[in-house]
Amino acid sequence: MRGRGPSGAGGRAPGTRGRWRPTSEAPEAAFDFSVIRELRRQASVTLERLAEETGVSFSTLNRIESNRNQPGIATLARLAGYFGMSPANLLDLAGARVVDYAEEELATLGQERRRGVTLPDVRVVLGEGVAGQSQTPHSHEGFYQVQWVVRGRMQVRVLGRTIDLAAGQAARFDASYEHAASFVEDTTYVVVLVPKRTR
Repeated sequence: MRGRGPSGAGGRAPGTRGRWRPTSEAPEAAFDFSVIRELRRQASVTLERLAEETGVSFSTLNRIESNRNQPGIATLARLAGYFGMSPANLLDLAGARVVDYAEEELATLGQERRRGVTLPDVRVVLGEGVAGQSQTPHSHEGFYQVQWVVRGRMQVRVLGRTIDLAAGQAARFDASYEHAASFVEDTTYVVVLVPKRTR
């Protein structure tokens, strides 16, 4: 299975304190052309046959499939055409990550403790709030937020509305608008921030 190794993507360094700022910038995509091997397997095509029918040498195809070489534009077009897709679609397949990894980040905001991870296109935070505590109003420009209460009870204020959430309940809202939570009881909650473009 392919994927990126552990990294501290976005936000702050692990173990630091303060406010987390979400980022929608994903690391540069690396192409993994072992996807051609999977396409061949699905089509029951040998490497020899693919070489013969596309005019790309066996050794070149072998290096491309094992990610020792990246195909040029002409080779990419031949391979994509053979599998009935556009070169852009083949690049999309080769650029899609199966697994992304992240290291946990820790933060303390007043008495509120948070643990979270940042991955491309999503930020997940597990937080604990103390009864009677309130957050300072804040926003996350360009993000939707899902607020899920695991234990306890809290209220979220957004656009003049108060959303009351008890254990097992969740709400989604546009986090570009200023919002703040207050904790009616000691509360364990999950926040998921997703860029608006992936709604």
